[in-house]
This record gives sequence, C-alpha cells and structure tokens, in this order.
Amino acid sequence: MRITLVAAAMTAAVLSTAPAFAQVPGYEAPRATVHVADLDLSRDSGVKLFDRRLWQAADALCAGTTAITPGAMQQMRQCRAAVIDQAAAKRDAAIRAARRPAAIALATTD
Repeated sequence: MRITLVAAAMTAAVLSTAPAFAQVPGYEAPRATVHVADLDLSRDSGVKLFDRRLWQAADALCAGTTAITPGAMQQMRQCRAAVIDQAAAKRDAAIRAARRPAAIALATTD
C-alpha cells in the first residue's frame, strides 16, 4: 500500500503564500509517495513509523525555499500541516483496515 502526498495550495493560507509559478497553467505540484506495505499498522510501533514517514515526506515537499526567515519558516509549517491534513483520511483508513479482524463469522442455515 502507498499514500501519495501532494504539496499544493490546499488551504487558503498556503495558497496566499505559494510561489507565483504554482499558478502557471501546466504546473504540477510536487508529489511524494509514502510506502506502508512493510509496516504492521495493527501495532502502535508501525503507526509511529507511518507517521514519521508522512512527516518526512511533507517536510521534503514543503522545503522549497533556501532562505531561513521567519516568514519562510511559517510558510513551511503551514504547507507541512496542509499536506499532513490532506493525507489524514488515507492514513486513518489504512490503520483501520490493518486493525480490522481478519476472521469472518459463518453460520449454518438449520
């Protein structure tokens, strides 16, 4: 299983600070794929590794500036939060699926 993250203008705050080239026709926002097939999401330790991978991918996607100014740091934090929020539903669904019991109940028709 994998989850694809997209660093796009996902919130109004990020949109207002996005670089001008992000609004050029044909521009595609950077993407990152987080692989989770090797993780046991039924265990807390697997979920922690999953969350770390999500954070690292969001961090890599949002680290588009080399200037370390208060404004740039705020923009990176907003972008990272938006990317993590965008992935939250997929993250939660993957964890629920891993924690769902694998057994099914059978009954006779007597």
